Amino acid sequence: MVIMVPQQLLTLPPRAFIEIAGMKVPADEGIGRVAGPMLAGVAKDMSVLLGHGGLALAHTVVDLIAAAVAERLGIEAPTRANAQLAQLMEVRDYIMAHLSDHDLTPQTIADAHFISVRTLHSLFKEQGTSVSTWIRERRLEMARRDLVDPALTDAIRAVGERWGFADATHFSNAFKLAYGVSPRQYRKTALDELRRSSIDRE
Repeated sequence: MVIMVPQQLLTLPPRAFIEIAGMKVPADEGIGRVAGPMLAGVAKDMSVLLGHGGLALAHTVVDLIAAAVAERLGIEAPTRANAQLAQLMEVRDYIMAHLSDHDLTPQTIADAHFISVRTLHSLFKEQGTSVSTWIRERRLEMARRDLVDPALTDAIRAVGERWGFADATHFSNAFKLAYGVSPRQYRKTALDELRRSSIDRE
């Protein structure tokens, strides 16, 4: 079974998003043993997600997936209150749609959703993170994806600017702190591995 979940539904550190892609969760041990039958049941009858309890079921499914992934990564699974989930998801969707906006701030996000900045911070605090941290991590992840895309040859500075980093030095420092190497070195290593893989297949 292949499951795809929008990253805004999950609270994970940047490096975790590298490991989560294509991650295999065994259905015969740990949380996978519990999640497997439930996910299989939903997959057989997706119409259950459209009923009156569909939203609650969807929340439970995402929570199970998050818990299973956290278990595989050896990190603590984030917790959240379902009453706040809809609002949190709406805010995260908005952030993802405006990641390239250099003026994206807690105040502009709160204003767009007619809530106070304090309420906004509370939503993210429940997830064990902050608004600014979550924005930075998503920007870094999107930039990382562009850097390893062989079809994109934009300069490092341009990649950072595209995802909301107005200052190239700040982007480079933030990237190195998250991934352990500079954006330039990360791109070079990833593309070199891709070329070697392509040669091996030939």
